[in-house]
Amino acid sequence: MMSMFHSAEEWERFAQALESIAAQYYSDDHKQFLTVEAAELPQIILSPREAYYAVKKRVNIEDCRGRIAGEMVVPYPPGIPCVMPGELISPQIYDYLLFLQQSPVRLQGPEDLQLNHLNIIEV
Repeated sequence: MMSMFHSAEEWERFAQALESIAAQYYSDDHKQFLTVEAAELPQIILSPREAYYAVKKRVNIEDCRGRIAGEMVVPYPPGIPCVMPGELISPQIYDYLLFLQQSPVRLQGPEDLQLNHLNIIEV
């Protein structure tokens, strides 16, 4: 784990180690590498305060697309929220939620840790 307290030499050694590792796995056949599309920025419909106090309803995951999340979903690893209360569940986020539902990751935040249901804000 690197931090701002590491010296420039330590950062340089870290960068060289990453380059060395990457060189070991380089291939002309770029199809073997998984490409990940950058996630779109979430569309925030309600502020965190508004989302916290809003009326919520438990909804089947299949019916969540295009609705407003009433709870956060944080897969671990990596521990980065994929949806927060007050955000619109876009098609991309919906697909990711379905992927998480089938994955062996540990979830933080949702009431239903199997993601069969999600709390949605009623507007």
